[in-house]
Parts: sequence; structure tokens; C-alpha cells
Amino acid sequence: MIYRVLEITEKLQQDCCKVVKASVGNANASGFALQEWLNKYGFVMFVAEENNNISGFILGHQNYDMSCLQSLFVDKKCQRHGIGTALLKAYEEYSVGRGVNRIVFLPPVSEQAKKFCLKNGYLMISTGRLFRKTL
Repeated sequence: MIYRVLEITEKLQQDCCKVVKASVGNANASGFALQEWLNKYGFVMFVAEENNNISGFILGHQNYDMSCLQSLFVDKKCQRHGIGTALLKAYEEYSVGRGVNRIVFLPPVSEQAKKFCLKNGYLMISTGRLFRKTL
């Protein structure tokens, strides 16, 4: 199930930190200030949940008619099951509904991230790191 998050509970904060650690091994993931990003900076967040476990999330913000993806994480054991694509589609649909006509994304530098972006219709616009999609 994919849903939009309006408030970050302590459990959700911890679960999202676990997803980050499980997907990239980031020991500093507990520093994610998700609630502040949602409230203070106007970020939008969608979460993928199965059997009360968070398997991934996407976070971004709108800047006029453009949307900027900040983060997309899927737990390593859940990757390649369509969760990242489902999160991305939910974020894109939300963005279109808000008048956005393009999305930019600066994912981590990896062949896997590059393939994911290209597979989902994003064009590489800068040396393998910056991607854009016109909606």
C-alpha cells in the first residue's frame, strides 16, 4: 500500500531510518528530520507499507511548476519488486495534480540508480547524475 504522509510519528521516523540504513548502509540515517521537512519546508512524502512494515519512501518538494525529488529509498531486500516505481508514480501523479510539468532528481551515483531513472522515463541531463522528466 502506498500512502501520503501528513505527520511523522516516532515509529515512522524510526522505520524510515531503518529503510535508509538497509538500502545504503548509512549510519547517519537517524538524523533525518522528516517532520521538519514536511512542516517547515513543504516537502511531500509517500510511503510504501506492507504488513505494517515500511519498505520504502519518497520525499520531494515543489518549486513553482517544477518538482524536485529529494530522496527515494527502498529497503534492499524489497528492491526490484516494483516498490520504487510505485512510489515514483504516486509522487508524479500528486505533482501533476498540483500543476507541476517537470520533475528533476539527483539520485546517488550508481548504475542501479541510473537504470531506475531511465526505466521510468527520466532523461539524464548532466554527466550521469541529474535526471529530468517532463510530465
